[in-house]
Amino acid sequence: MIDSITTFNLTDVLADEPQLQPILDKLAEQVSSFHVADGSLLGELLDEEHRNLPLIIIRSQRIPDGWPLTVEECDAFLDVFQWDWMDSMSYLMWTGDGFAVGVPAEPISEILAKYPHCDQMLVAWVTETELVLDYVDVDDELNDRMDAAENVWRLGRFIPDKEYAASKMAEFPPLLHDEELRTISERGEPLYIMDGPGFGPR
Repeated sequence: MIDSITTFNLTDVLADEPQLQPILDKLAEQVSSFHVADGSLLGELLDEEHRNLPLIIIRSQRIPDGWPLTVEECDAFLDVFQWDWMDSMSYLMWTGDGFAVGVPAEPISEILAKYPHCDQMLVAWVTETELVLDYVDVDDELNDRMDAAENVWRLGRFIPDKEYAASKMAEFPPLLHDEELRTISERGEPLYIMDGPGFGPR
């Protein structure tokens, strides 16, 4: 079991694990994006026993050095701007200082299904100068979250009216790109949605 968060110097990581460079370059093409793989991609950063764990790499221009260390436990979240639950998308959301980031729940469910006996999922936060290795326990609580995410009608939802949404959005930092995806978290803070395969602007 991994029981601590570890911060690596990104330059050192790429020198030792050059196979990460093309993936990080691809992620850097978007303001916020993710990549799903397994721990073997991180090579010697992990003990051999952890290289068969599912892995999600998250990189965003919004995430500064140090921010991943402020992240609270992840939770499932239903898109507040999709009024019809049949068309809603749900996310696994991580909240830190001042904002949250969300990854569509579907690819996370898919990779967890490929590792039915794993007890942890690795999360690699990539900032400008650091790679922060975090983890999520794959336990009954997470499985319940993912089950709820797949059955969106079971998720509680925060639905702002148009006036509230417009006023809150006006307070948020400007978008970094016209295709950047953003919604409002349950705390009324910006929630930036990670882009990934099959999950472009809607």
